[in-house]
Amino acid sequence: MPTRATTFLSSIIILLLFAVGGSVFLSQKTPISPSPTPSIAVLPVAPEPSPKSGDEARIRLTSLIEGDTLTPPITILGEARGTWFFEGSFPVELRDESYEIIAQGIATSTEDWMTESFIPFAVTLNWASTTATSATLILIKDNPSGLPEHDDRHLVEVLLKQTNAQ
Repeated sequence: MPTRATTFLSSIIILLLFAVGGSVFLSQKTPISPSPTPSIAVLPVAPEPSPKSGDEARIRLTSLIEGDTLTPPITILGEARGTWFFEGSFPVELRDESYEIIAQGIATSTEDWMTESFIPFAVTLNWASTTATSATLILIKDNPSGLPEHDDRHLVEVLLKQTNAQ
């Protein structure tokens, strides 16, 4: 008659055999069917701003043009398609040649913005003293959805006049 010790030892050996056999079975990689080539999701990139005029334009500036020299404070006036606004506004940034933000503001519509037509806007930017440098004015389409396919921006290269601290 087997003793308790041999029964216990036999049970342990059987459990170990199942554990080893199961891990060997699971480590074998036998495909059930050929797997298709994995697809890579490509996220859309925000379109590069292109200088357009007339009805094709997204933004028309009326108070400055590319290459203008700016002195703080400056009020920027223009028109943007109603689709650029959310709740009547969109963000604006002024970045120096190192692409650091030196001024930012919110352009606000001066008329009803719930249209695809051009709507007048205004924004005032002010920044601290600076040396003469090139800069980029960036008008950013407001995108409350956060979806990259709705991102857009309009870039204007400008110059900053040297100013003194006051």
